[in-house]
Parts: sequence; structure tokens; C-alpha cells
Amino acid sequence: MKLFTHHQKVSQEQMDDLAIQIMEELHNETDENTRREQMLRLLHASEISVQTVCPDGKTLGFYLAREMSGPALKTFQDLGGDLCAWDKHGNTLMFEALSGFSIFLGNDWDRDCIELLQQQGLNFAQTNIWGQTPIFGLQQALNTKDVGYSFNAEGHKDYFQDRIAEYIELLQWAQQLGADLRHTENDGQSIFDLPEGAEFTPLRNRLEKVRCELDRENLLQHISQPTTVAQRKM
Repeated sequence: MKLFTHHQKVSQEQMDDLAIQIMEELHNETDENTRREQMLRLLHASEISVQTVCPDGKTLGFYLAREMSGPALKTFQDLGGDLCAWDKHGNTLMFEALSGFSIFLGNDWDRDCIELLQQQGLNFAQTNIWGQTPIFGLQQALNTKDVGYSFNAEGHKDYFQDRIAEYIELLQWAQQLGADLRHTENDGQSIFDLPEGAEFTPLRNRLEKVRCELDRENLLQHISQPTTVAQRKM
């Protein structure tokens, strides 16, 4: 069976369609051999291989990561796919996983996907060319129309309150896995630095509570640290 190489030009739309097909067919399949056969069949039908790269530097693995499917990613890896790949902007599959809509769906396979990526050495500290860590991808997902907001009658951005609550929970979850919520990108901005505008007020208020909690935790940690003799004399 011939699979096309990474030299083939494939559009992002083609790769996205293939990822959706794979997700639909492999979603309920528990047998690893069957999953491999199904993915191989879909790859062959699409004339795409696990090494095929889109113009933006993304392989099929990036699109599967956006779907947050651990089993599909594992099958992709078993067929020779690289889970440690970087796209042309320096984003990892961990960044891609957190920047997709599926992160807000709370699927059962979320934990498997993130654990698999962590086993490959990916983490929440790796940065892209703009100095952004994967939690910036999470913020990008929230700022996607029809995911985190709609437009009100005046045509202004109107955040979904339940999405804001989910976003805060996901930030706390990422922090437990090692994410630094205070990390700043190359321009000095962090996830707490939001644009001006009334539409950002609900999100800004919730993030301010998170920042206050971080300040409190840092203060308690500082207080609990033992003081040396030299420090007491100062």
C-alpha cells in the first residue's frame, strides 16, 4: 500500500476533513489493531501519510490533537507519526490541543491525550516563536467566535458566561499539570492582560480573582519558607 510522503502539498482543509473522518471512525473502537487498519485505510483513501506536512508546518497529529483524542493520537504514533513535531510558528501538539474547540467539550479522552503528550516530553512550559506557552492557546480557543462568544444586538462581542467559568477551571487544571499562569510572551503580556473594552469586563473580573489567588499562594509559600540566620540579621 503506497502512502504519499511529506513532499505532497495538502491543504489545511483536507487535513482537517481527514482528522474528522478518523475521529468519527475510531471514536468507539477499543482494539488497537483495528484502529490501525482503519486509520491506514483512511490515509490511503486521502492519499496522505503520517509524515505529510501542511504549508503551516502541521502534520495530521496537530489536527488530531485539536480533537483531544488520546487513542487516535496513539494510533497516529504507532504508524510512525511524530508527536514531538513543531509547526512553522514553533507550536507543539500540546499548544494545538489546548487551542482547539474540543478542550471545552470535557470529553472523556482529554486526560489520555494530555498524558500521552506529556509522556513524549511535551509540557506547558515550551514556547513558540512569540514566547507563548500552551495556556495562550487555551485563551485563543476562548476568543474564537461561537466557542467563547457571540455578538449582541449592538454588534459587540458578548462572552458566554459558562465558557468563562470553564476557561477558569481549565486554567486551574493546567496549573496543576505544571503551567505557569504568570508567564509573559515576548511582548511582555500575560493571559491576565486583556484589551480594553466593556465586553472583556466579565472575563477580566474572573481572571483578577485567579491572580489574587496566585498572589495569596505565593505569599503563603514565602512565609512558610525557613529563614536563615543571615536573613534574620538583616
